[in-house]
Amino acid sequence: MPRRPKALAGLNSISRASMSAQDRSGSQYAGGQLLDGILHRQEPNPGNAAYWFRRVGKHPVFPSLKDEARRLRFDTGTEWNPFEFIDFASVRGSGGIG
Repeated sequence: MPRRPKALAGLNSISRASMSAQDRSGSQYAGGQLLDGILHRQEPNPGNAAYWFRRVGKHPVFPSLKDEARRLRFDTGTEWNPFEFIDFASVRGSGGIG
């Protein structure tokens, strides 16, 4: 079984993790919105993931995500695009974590 990220430690379900992330939503909590987008992508729930990524806007982690994605042969161009990644993952059939 894959190890859970530290941000999810102690949370036993996607919905509890999502609620925790939403509790931290707001312009000063873009990390919570980003986490919620990631969680919904993993369900998979691409529509809800896109909703949360739209709320994030640009995030400081995006350049690192772009670099890692490029290393894995997924190129979103000059900057990270979470919506292209949602489409890519959906086409590739990478389902949820459940």
